[in-house]
Amino acid sequence: MPMGEWLLRLGLETRARQLLRRASPEQAAEIQSRISRLVSPGQMGMLFKAVVLTGGIPGPLPPF
Repeated sequence: MPMGEWLLRLGLETRARQLLRRASPEQAAEIQSRISRLVSPGQMGMLFKAVVLTGGIPGPLPPF
């Protein structure tokens, strides 16, 4: 699965909102820039992938 999708399913947006509530304007801009880099399809969001390996656990694991 693309890393950007994986991070979003793990709750990146919720965590970002928590961080942004307490951030200064400069910190908020930096947080938003870093999130964009992690999830944007043109950047790391599609370039990197996430995979899960299990030892016999049935069914898909969250967030897959």
